Amino acid sequence: AHARAQGPLASRALTTHLRAPGAVNGYYLIGGAAIAHTFVRLGLVDEYRLIVNPVVVGDGVRLFSDKVGLEFVSATTYKSGVMRVCYRPAGRK
Repeated sequence: AHARAQGPLASRALTTHLRAPGAVNGYYLIGGAAIAHTFVRLGLVDEYRLIVNPVVVGDGVRLFSDKVGLEFVSATTYKSGVMRVCYRPAGRK
């Protein structure tokens, strides 16, 4: 059986798990801006891998709610015009 925690308890448990010595590296977060905001706030993001589509939309949830310092890592451009860009939080190696 699995237990489910919600709210601050879930955030604390997840933070403890991901920062534990010997924790598995290489987790990927696939989701929307709301869950990304939580991981950013908890300092759990090592790298941002973003897919940029050549489409303009007029609204939506911002990925970053505040100014975030980022360092460019890499970019790949595809024939379709889609780009995959990778950044890491400034000062993190």
